[in-house]
Amino acid sequence: MGFHCECPDHMRLVGNSHCEEVDLCLESDLCDQMCVHINGTLSCGCLDGYQLSPTSGDCKAKGVDAKLLVSTSEGVIEVGFGGATSRTLAVNVPGPGPLAALEVKNILYMAQQGQGSIYRGHLSGEAQDATLALNVPGPISGLTLDWIHRLLFWTSLESDSIHVSWVDGSQQRQLLKGLDKPCALTVDPLHGLLFWAQCGSPPKILRVNLDGQDKMTLVTSLLYHPVALTLDMPRQLLYWLDSGMRSISRVKLDGRHRKTVVESNGYLDKPFGLAVFEGFVYWSDQDTRSICRANKHSGSDFQRLLTNVTSPGGIAIIHPALQPHSNAACGSPRRVCAHGCVVNLLSETPSFHCVGMGHNGSHGIPAISRAIPASRLSDPRFAGILSLIVFLSVLLVGTVLWWWREEFRPVRNLTMQSFSLEESQDPLIQDPRACLSKETPKLNLDSE
Repeated sequence: MGFHCECPDHMRLVGNSHCEEVDLCLESDLCDQMCVHINGTLSCGCLDGYQLSPTSGDCKAKGVDAKLLVSTSEGVIEVGFGGATSRTLAVNVPGPGPLAALEVKNILYMAQQGQGSIYRGHLSGEAQDATLALNVPGPISGLTLDWIHRLLFWTSLESDSIHVSWVDGSQQRQLLKGLDKPCALTVDPLHGLLFWAQCGSPPKILRVNLDGQDKMTLVTSLLYHPVALTLDMPRQLLYWLDSGMRSISRVKLDGRHRKTVVESNGYLDKPFGLAVFEGFVYWSDQDTRSICRANKHSGSDFQRLLTNVTSPGGIAIIHPALQPHSNAACGSPRRVCAHGCVVNLLSETPSFHCVGMGHNGSHGIPAISRAIPASRLSDPRFAGILSLIVFLSVLLVGTVLWWWREEFRPVRNLTMQSFSLEESQDPLIQDPRACLSKETPKLNLDSE
């Protein structure tokens, strides 16, 4: 006798064991970004920084033109969105590797694939040499940047770990360890989430809070070799590039509503980089030496933007709309700060704390921490002020404790030998012999 599961209306059976609510917006893929379902009708909208097309549900980024950047064995190039054109932005980068950008500063970070080096270059002006930003232990397989808290994250295949530092390369530390061949990662600082792929056995896609807590597995099935991750932040979807499956797929940030968007089409034989912008998904393929794009919902409207690229690697798209500066989660999706977030990379585990009302983002912040927004005080001056406050606080507490113990200590009839070593080593007593002399009148020794 067997059992057959059924689901209520507006739900569907997943894995023959549980029901999942049908998301009509995702099922229809009518809207590029915001979607509202009311009485059987879908209405589309766009987030700030985008403009809704009057004839479709497409959202186009406002303002400056976006930049499509690709790392190659000959440097970092900018590819025209219309295709067929490119120009070199950064040279002396030794080989293709993952890219990450800080748009507000117009800075691009480049990791050397299989090596422990991260380079930095400016995106304005003519082609220039990339400079070494930091050296890290072990080869780098993935790189991403948190533009809200100004943090760099990277994966290390050699140590099976994920590391983090400030964007200036300082305070490097390990965030997660004991992973199984972490090979790609991406970050959503607005929701306080970090995503990464593991290429071990079995391969997985997972997420964790920026503070390293609450790890969750998102994808475990029909996954072979996920080499790149990216986010469609307006729709809250995670995309991944699977070189083993020769496909591009997506899933919601909680692991539900999985869908394959692009399947093997002759240009996914050896894919490397991945990005999503407006209505398209972009990727590089080393086997065909091509930069391609297709509709992010269905894989239609396939187009080769550039061919004959020498060893194309990571992809990054630069536009202000892709790195918004709205209120962001402070290390965890459940913690959103009204007045700023303090990050401390030197605690036992990376810590994130909200700044209280009336603070300007600097008061009460240790010198080893940083606040978002940045402090108006310089680090040396602030560290001196903080040290003085801490010293005076400790001195005051010590004085009060000493007075309390001396004022309210009960009078006891004791012999000299009854003083224990523990009492004589009390840190509040500078000279044990002085203490004994002070206590002598209270011991009633004359009676002996």
